[in-house]
Amino acid sequence: HRYRRWGSDERRKDGSVVDPADVPADVPAASALDLIEERLQDAKAVQRAKVHPIVNQIIEDVGDQLSACPDYQGTVREQLQPVIVSVLRFLARCLNAQEGGGRSHTQYLFDPEALEGDLQQDLVGWLYASGLYGFTIEAQHIGGGRIDLMVTFDGFRFVMELKREQGDATRSGLSGYLRQAGAYQVTDVALGMLIVLDTTSDPLPPHIRDNVWVDVLAAAEPHGTDRYVVVVRVPGNRKSPSRL
Repeated sequence: HRYRRWGSDERRKDGSVVDPADVPADVPAASALDLIEERLQDAKAVQRAKVHPIVNQIIEDVGDQLSACPDYQGTVREQLQPVIVSVLRFLARCLNAQEGGGRSHTQYLFDPEALEGDLQQDLVGWLYASGLYGFTIEAQHIGGGRIDLMVTFDGFRFVMELKREQGDATRSGLSGYLRQAGAYQVTDVALGMLIVLDTTSDPLPPHIRDNVWVDVLAAAEPHGTDRYVVVVRVPGNRKSPSRL
């Protein structure tokens, strides 16, 4: 589905409440009920994730690494932190997701043929359930191209680049996407996010700590602006533990 841009007047007051008007207009009634139920489940997962000690530790570690970024200060940090935190909690939810058949909105995590669009739709639903707003999907003319997901704040934008990786999903393998993620920062804060659906063949997902890191694209010239990219790898092509 293509979701419309969400504005501040549509912000959720309670993570457990979903307004049917927020369901994409092209969704049939029966499917709309399923989608509402999925978002309610996401809202409950958001609340559980807030007290997860390992996730909270990762949030602190990422914040420490980003402290070296000159743009991640003051108001920018205050506004970006909830988005970054929500994505990290999204990762935890994905890793805990159980194989549930074709009607489950996380079933794509167990599908070797899952697409980048599956990740995009799931992530947008999660962020919305988290009470965040101001998202634009596939915006044009950003750094000379089209971006997957963007959050607009007062005075700046934050771009999330989404990918599916079928070959080498190691840190070094995913580094090939960093330049594209960094290119979208050319006229904005020198900080972005790369979120990759890993559909490589290993069904045993790495520990959550090993699926998050911060990479720095060094400036080409001395005293230039380094660009920071928070990388989140979402393990896909999974099997239930009993089938490993």
